[in-house]
Amino acid sequence: MARKRTRWFPSDVYPVRKGVYEIEHAGHVFFSYWNGVNWGLREYTEKEAYYWRVTPTSGPVSAWRGLVRRTRNGGKK
Repeated sequence: MARKRTRWFPSDVYPVRKGVYEIEHAGHVFFSYWNGVNWGLREYTEKEAYYWRVTPTSGPVSAWRGLVRRTRNGGKK
């Protein structure tokens, strides 16, 4: 089953939570870690994005969207 995602947000709106997000750059979709200040390296998997989270990305992020996950009580977080 495909993982649910939020809608796309423009680059001038920043995520509220730290974590891995899908980002759009130069017409392509990647994963990147948002540390609350900067985006990490653009990667092809969530796991790679988390691994490279301390290395800032080069180039602009055009848009981003969140990966929806469920909390322990079954609600969305």
